[in-house]
Amino acid sequence: DGFKPNLPLISALRNPGMKERHWAKLSTEVGTDILPDAILTLKYLLEIEINKSETFITTLSEQAAREYGFERTLEKMKGEWKVLEFDFQPYKDSGTYVLKGIEETVMLLDDQVVKVQAMRGSPYAKPLESVVVEWSNRLIYMQDTLDLWLKCQKTWLYLEPIFSSPDIMRQMAVEGRRFLKVDQMWRQTMQTGADSPGVMQVMSIENLQTHFSEANKNLDLVQKGLNDYLETKRGAFPRFYFLSNDELLDILSETKDPRRVVPHLPKCFEAICGVNMRGNTPEEQEKGGEMMDIIEMISGEGEVVPLTKDCPVQPDAEKNRGNVERWLLEMEQSMRLSLKKIGRDAIASYKNESRTSFVQRWTGMVVLATDCLHWTKDVEDAMTSRGLEGVKAIEKQMVQELKDIVELVRGELTKQARLIIGAMVVLDVHNKDVTSLLVQKCVASPADFDWNSQLRYYQESIEGEANIMTRMMNASLPYSYEYLGNSMRLVVTPLTDRCYRTLMGALHLSLGGAPEGPAGTGKTETVKDLSKAVAKQCVVFNCSDGLDYLAMAKFFKGLASCGAWACFDEFNRIDLEVLSVIAQQILTLSDGLRRGLKRISFEGSDIPLVKGFSSFIT
Repeated sequence: DGFKPNLPLISALRNPGMKERHWAKLSTEVGTDILPDAILTLKYLLEIEINKSETFITTLSEQAAREYGFERTLEKMKGEWKVLEFDFQPYKDSGTYVLKGIEETVMLLDDQVVKVQAMRGSPYAKPLESVVVEWSNRLIYMQDTLDLWLKCQKTWLYLEPIFSSPDIMRQMAVEGRRFLKVDQMWRQTMQTGADSPGVMQVMSIENLQTHFSEANKNLDLVQKGLNDYLETKRGAFPRFYFLSNDELLDILSETKDPRRVVPHLPKCFEAICGVNMRGNTPEEQEKGGEMMDIIEMISGEGEVVPLTKDCPVQPDAEKNRGNVERWLLEMEQSMRLSLKKIGRDAIASYKNESRTSFVQRWTGMVVLATDCLHWTKDVEDAMTSRGLEGVKAIEKQMVQELKDIVELVRGELTKQARLIIGAMVVLDVHNKDVTSLLVQKCVASPADFDWNSQLRYYQESIEGEANIMTRMMNASLPYSYEYLGNSMRLVVTPLTDRCYRTLMGALHLSLGGAPEGPAGTGKTETVKDLSKAVAKQCVVFNCSDGLDYLAMAKFFKGLASCGAWACFDEFNRIDLEVLSVIAQQILTLSDGLRRGLKRISFEGSDIPLVKGFSSFIT
């Protein structure tokens, strides 16, 4: 029992955390040297009356235990890294590796950084300060290096397939050399890491962080150069603005063989799903090298439209070999010229051949425009020459023409002719209803409001050549000759007509439109059908809450440069902050149109402003 009071003292002195510095403090306290060696016995300690310093010893032992706990924690932390390895996986057929499955490493790093920061704030870590600081710096170095590594990997993975294309390397020589420099460093580092995948071994590679830091700077320059390059291509062919960077790069990386660009055509031309090409003869190849000409457009429905002017897709190397945007621009011009020529020929031959023959001979959209144009002409000629009686005669004629079309549908027809007739019936029924309304309201003059409020087609001389012009109320829009394929048309109701009047009036004032109504009632389709009526390119854009003003600026650049229409579906989903910027962007372009500007400064770029651009919200 007399020995029991000494037990706490013995326990405190036998604490494994008691180091030399603690024994030195104890020696100073009791006034004699005490070292934990074989000579030190309990008897000796009792003789020097060490139990008088029991409170001091207990406190000192507790401090030593805390410090020892930190030492053990540090050792445990270091031990955790000894068994951890990076997972280096081969990347496709590139001959190098990428880092996968680093979640465990990242979690351990984050966990240990938090623990070490907590240690550094503790008073018990003072004797271990240099070790803790060193380990903390090591962890932060690893964390920063891993962040740089992952950023480098993400960018390298994006750019590697791009710069593996010889065409892109040829067109972007400076950026290509920069990327190759980074690529070489990447391959060396990944090979070294794959040979010794332990995390600590990899992180001990000399200048690892510096290499990744420099690589990221170079990759940033490469990406900037790539974006500038893509912006140049978009400026040369504005329809590229409607494509993502990846889609555009797919096209630009296929410059050697134009046939491989063809699958991407629907991204630029809504209705063109294919083309027919003709190669030059061996004799022509000897003179000017291998060339190809696009001679026909093919729609998604299978309609084939001949081009009146062949479009060369691979001119000589000195001129524009490999510049996809140039021959796509030529193809766009050739598309419009061809449809104008086909339209003029179709209008001239309409009265000289049967409707059965006419429908099967000409391009679908030209048939519909010609049909509406001759209906307009017939009604106005009848009003001018015979007044109301003339309009009644046109009504009877239209009833008979519809009966003829019904007979035609019952006979043998090609798939294309059946599609054209389907759309033609829709328009002819509407035209007959309008004619019946004119008779019912006793309209006998082309100046009457009931006639002026209808969508009418005229052939007029614009800039010295015969073109189609559409009119409604006091608004007029030139027919744009955008090839839209052989597609069906909406059934026109009185509400559709009202919507057309409003939208045409807005377009006349260089404004946009916002049809209002419940979901699924045809607001977007009505805008698209009006675009078909005037053969205008209409790009439907589905809005989301993740949309930012930069993406919209890019889209607006394309619209303004093409003179196209945009139909923004689900516009109300856009965040209010972004919406205010978009409103300003639309205002800038609309003001430019009203002032008749040919070019405009928009979002830091000088872009062409083509008359006819407009935006609609549905």
